[in-house]
Amino acid sequence: MTGLFSFLRTLLLALGWLIPIRCQTLRLTEPELRAEYEAQRLQLALLKGEIINGKRRNPRTNQVFWMLWTLCTRSVPDAHRLAVFHGKRTVVGWHKKAFKIHWRKKTRPKGRPQLSIPARLLIWGLHKRNPAWSAGRIHDQLRYLNIIDVPCENTIRKYLRLPPPRMPRRKKDHRPRSEAAAKRFFGFLRSKADQAWGMDFFTVVTRSFQILYVLVIIHHGSRRIIRTAVTSQPYAFWLMQQFRDVTPFGEGPNYLLHDNDPVIMSGPFQRLLKGSNITSIHTQSYAPWQNPYAERVIGSIRRELLDFNLPRSRDHLEKLLKEFVNEYYNSERTHQGIGRTTPIPSKTHRPSCMADTQLEFQPILGGQYHQVRKVS
Repeated sequence: MTGLFSFLRTLLLALGWLIPIRCQTLRLTEPELRAEYEAQRLQLALLKGEIINGKRRNPRTNQVFWMLWTLCTRSVPDAHRLAVFHGKRTVVGWHKKAFKIHWRKKTRPKGRPQLSIPARLLIWGLHKRNPAWSAGRIHDQLRYLNIIDVPCENTIRKYLRLPPPRMPRRKKDHRPRSEAAAKRFFGFLRSKADQAWGMDFFTVVTRSFQILYVLVIIHHGSRRIIRTAVTSQPYAFWLMQQFRDVTPFGEGPNYLLHDNDPVIMSGPFQRLLKGSNITSIHTQSYAPWQNPYAERVIGSIRRELLDFNLPRSRDHLEKLLKEFVNEYYNSERTHQGIGRTTPIPSKTHRPSCMADTQLEFQPILGGQYHQVRKVS
């Protein structure tokens, strides 16, 4: 209840700020709105100059401001350009905090909380050793043993009708059994790098809290991203079509590394791989180190693209990924693992000194990155 009251209080404060401003704006004519806009921009420029020169501290924001900013900029294509005192990563951080609150409320279990598994096992232990005992008898016995949080008889009767619970299994540690095993596995990856692809899914949350699934396929040898695709609900035939698009006329890898995702492990997709003479290598559970190239490229996409851009919809996310992959990652971004070159080889440049070198820059992703060209 405390979280609900805090949310309602924040919402009322936000509405208390926004409604008077909106009502005052509706009473103004168009010339008055332009004059007020120019006056506010002038004062904002003065404040920004004082902050840059160190005469004033950067203003601190609160939850009310985050909510107002989210409501006002939801339909603005490039909302980050309106920000003066905070950057893209800050706005994305606000969105992540808001999504945590949204997801916590969405996944909150309804009704009364269930008994813990140890308590249910205790009830079942008494019932197993004394089958003739009723729910009331079990309740009285637990009270006699001076247990302070004994459930009522109806609750005990409800759990006696259910099958006995099982203790949750601990997550197995699937790290390499030894250093020699790790060397053999990574030696296999290096020797088959030119013949192997990696595949994986990851999720992206839009401004309206819609969850989208992104498919990534990467070539191990060149580190080239072969395919990115976005969907709101992945299924086997959609994945099969995406894989057919990148393997025309029998072209494709000899090995495909992936995790135990139900869509990838489904029968139709596995039959497609088998019919294409592609060996499917699936990793163990909780062992992402066995699919290192796909996991690493997902981290790069999150750090270099999604930490600075908040997609509005599926089409917007597809556009961002297409521009990031085709114009930056595959053609401009160098990788240490392939000798500090790009996944798609570019033309070689003549050697020159730094003092005699001139460069040209072409913006990518709205100026977040730039293509660098050497002027000959």
